[in-house]
Amino acid sequence: MCPDPVHESRTTAPQTQTLTAPETLPHPLPDSGDKRTIPIWSVARTEASLSGGESSVSDPAKLPTGHRYQVVIVGSPGEAEKAAGHMYQFVRAAESAGVGPDTVWLVERSGYERAQADPAEIRRRAGTAYVFWIDESRSLTDLLNAFPSGSIGEMSAYSHGLPGLLALRHGWPGVRDYGLTTGQARALAPSVFAKDALISFDSCNSATPQDGESLAQVTAQAAGHAVTGWTGRTSYHDYNAQDEDQPQVQPSEILRDGHPDFGEFWSQLRGRYPRHQAIAPRNVPGGFSAWFSMRARLAATRTFSVPAGGWVYAVIESSSETVGIRGLRGDVLLHRSERHRIGSDPTEGTPGAFVVGEPSKVGWTELQGGTYFLELYHLSGEPVTGQLTVEIKAP
Repeated sequence: MCPDPVHESRTTAPQTQTLTAPETLPHPLPDSGDKRTIPIWSVARTEASLSGGESSVSDPAKLPTGHRYQVVIVGSPGEAEKAAGHMYQFVRAAESAGVGPDTVWLVERSGYERAQADPAEIRRRAGTAYVFWIDESRSLTDLLNAFPSGSIGEMSAYSHGLPGLLALRHGWPGVRDYGLTTGQARALAPSVFAKDALISFDSCNSATPQDGESLAQVTAQAAGHAVTGWTGRTSYHDYNAQDEDQPQVQPSEILRDGHPDFGEFWSQLRGRYPRHQAIAPRNVPGGFSAWFSMRARLAATRTFSVPAGGWVYAVIESSSETVGIRGLRGDVLLHRSERHRIGSDPTEGTPGAFVVGEPSKVGWTELQGGTYFLELYHLSGEPVTGQLTVEIKAP
């Protein structure tokens, strides 16, 4: 569920107090004169150690090394979600994503405090995952960059979103939105991500460009991995329904269950149609490994540099839920980027081939020096996903 784009203004309000003690005390809600008893939320939960005792993990930097973590970023509700009884929609999405011992939840705190949510309910839904409460006192980029090197194997975000902003807090009158901006995303450290890391933003407008760049594109470039995101608005309807067995984030609709959504109508009138997209980094040094998603054609991977006389090897591990196309052949083209416009760049050497459902390796040798990218296509038009690994060798 996303805000009506008509109301995308951001007002400035005093920063909220950083709260760390896991107890309940009389505390005034920020920006209000109402003094009431609300939960004061702890920064980190207490985890059972491998030896059976207890140890407090107060910072992602102190997480055990040698693990591959699934990081789940959980936004907080706005006033509209509280009024509709949907305070935990992002928490429910996070719950379906992962609750195991190698899962780490990063949960925006202040919006849940304002909604008077129960922190114990969020902890319960997190299962055995680590939980860190986050607020404006430390940026999301700083938290992610604190993870052990190469430890983030998957990162997903469930929250509100505006073009250029993963809005972890949104929709409270007189309180500014905050979260992950494109400027902050540029500072993400690629070293904290695993070589085959998966990154996704299930938030409105994460792939909608602002000033020529989207949050998904900037994150992909900074992290060195493909990022899936949404143009237009998303809907968490499935997570708020009581009878949905396999809920998913869905594209927003102008008319759902007979009820019009004027916010979606206005969004589409502005050209923001809800589509799920995979966005690759524009360029990275050296070889890379990345997830891909395609139907008939993957027009271009990220670009990469090859020295004169160098070699390029690509391993494609693909799969499809459509059983009938498994075993079918697809083509792989290597292009040298000369005009910086997809479709006008010369093809190098003989096209390679990959087989859906089978690991496939292709290669090109003694190449001209320059910037290259790969193009993949197959004729079925059915969805194909997989892992693409590119290795570059000097002569």
